[in-house]
Amino acid sequence: KYDYIFMKKILFFTLLTIWFSNYFGQITTSINPTIAQMQALLQGNGVTVTGLSITCPAGAYATFNNAASTLGGSLNSGILLTTGTASLVSGPNPNTTSNNLSYDATAPGSALGNSFAGGTTYDGCYINFMLTPTCATLSINYVFASEEYPEWVGSTYNDVFGFVLSGPKPTGGNYTQTNISTIPGTSTPVTINNVNAGSNSAYYIQAPPGLEYDGRTTILTASASVIPCQTYTMTIGVWDDGDGSLDSGVFLDVN
Repeated sequence: KYDYIFMKKILFFTLLTIWFSNYFGQITTSINPTIAQMQALLQGNGVTVTGLSITCPAGAYATFNNAASTLGGSLNSGILLTTGTASLVSGPNPNTTSNNLSYDATAPGSALGNSFAGGTTYDGCYINFMLTPTCATLSINYVFASEEYPEWVGSTYNDVFGFVLSGPKPTGGNYTQTNISTIPGTSTPVTINNVNAGSNSAYYIQAPPGLEYDGRTTILTASASVIPCQTYTMTIGVWDDGDGSLDSGVFLDVN
């Protein structure tokens, strides 16, 4: 009798654990946050952020929470920018060998996105702001993910994103729309064609659990040396390349 009761308790707690893992282990999003909310998330650790503006189709941007089990323990909450619908990023993906997440907002790209892609971009979603650091190194952790993986690797549909910095360099001169979201140890930008199962695979995760996207990067860090108390401008965005189909997104760490 006591063994039976004990086994029932074990079964109950096992089912409860599975339920909590499935329910609370999923990314949650809050669509179309205010400028004040997004600006507050970017503040922190020696950086003051002001003058934030948003250029995104409705529904393409969000704040996110509860992402540690999906994106990695150090990236739990922050800002999400997508070329599609931010509310649909949470998995599991029913089919990681074909494309499922695709929303064409029929929105334009931008000249900045075109310069990254080397072609025409669409469905641009980007934020622009000013920042004043009291530290000597500016950095932000991020994950880039896309439904273009893996089928369109090596094609012209090379969805792109960037962390673009302008302002004075400590060594003299200026950053002039310098993309600081690059593959570690290189000046190569992180794109579909540059980070995948065949290229820089150490930074790539195929069929990531908990995400609708078919592939994503590991947690990467965009960083740059800066002069304390000087003001810089930054643009962070993501763009579809070649057409407006198949969504991509970038998850920005809080603070």
